[in-house]
Amino acid sequence: MSGILVYELSLPTTHRTQSSSRPMRGSVLLWDVTTGTSHTLIARSAGEIPLAFSPDSQIIALYVGREVEFWVVATGKLMQSLEVDYEVRAMQFYRMANALALGC
Repeated sequence: MSGILVYELSLPTTHRTQSSSRPMRGSVLLWDVTTGTSHTLIARSAGEIPLAFSPDSQIIALYVGREVEFWVVATGKLMQSLEVDYEVRAMQFYRMANALALGC
């Protein structure tokens, strides 16, 4: 993977799956550090992609083009997307609730 710029690296609480945002390609790469398998999540962005892992590390949320997308980490499949009316610069799941905080 030489020549790929990693903009952001995130490690969930399980420390088993890592993610990196690649702004030059507008995608997020998830890889399992124990097996070496990976999934590329296709995102429609040419720049920074804010992301957050759920507390159980099974879901990753991405902000892409006025939408928050929820992806299943194990399969790399899009689960759901929600429109938002503002630009999101950061996000974080709450540990004890099914809630996602968005920072604008």
